[in-house]
Amino acid sequence: MACAASACGLKLDNGAGSGAGAMGSPEQATARSSGAGGTASMLPPEAALSAGKLRDFALEGSAAYDFEDSSFLQCGFSEQWSALFEGVAFERLQDQALSEECQLSRCLFAISGSGDLSARGRYGQAGTYPRELTITRVSKLERVTRASDLAALNDLSCPK
Repeated sequence: MACAASACGLKLDNGAGSGAGAMGSPEQATARSSGAGGTASMLPPEAALSAGKLRDFALEGSAAYDFEDSSFLQCGFSEQWSALFEGVAFERLQDQALSEECQLSRCLFAISGSGDLSARGRYGQAGTYPRELTITRVSKLERVTRASDLAALNDLSCPK
């Protein structure tokens, strides 16, 4: 079932305004149906996102940094995306992630900020991610050692 962005609760970036983001929160991205059948409410929240590129995507979730391949999981979503850090966001990441420990094994971070989300495709070194998130602004970046993977970290750090 397709729905218009406003019916899905999405706030699309039209390139004008304050850059509030492509989406206010993961809850707003959830497609909900009040009509008979209710099939839209069973779709994962990421299914409500446009399949095209989204600029200034408001991100909140978990990032796994690895020297060769980084990934991101938005709060409330189940689909992981390839993650790239650019500019000031990369500088903030370097401050915490360029330790020997993060170079030898993966480091996990609770993160919020914004970036550009690619159109659907095949991303990452092996082409296993359906999207790529280029993180350009970081408002929160906290290294977390008490979680084993991105889903477990989202369980700890995402708003309920």
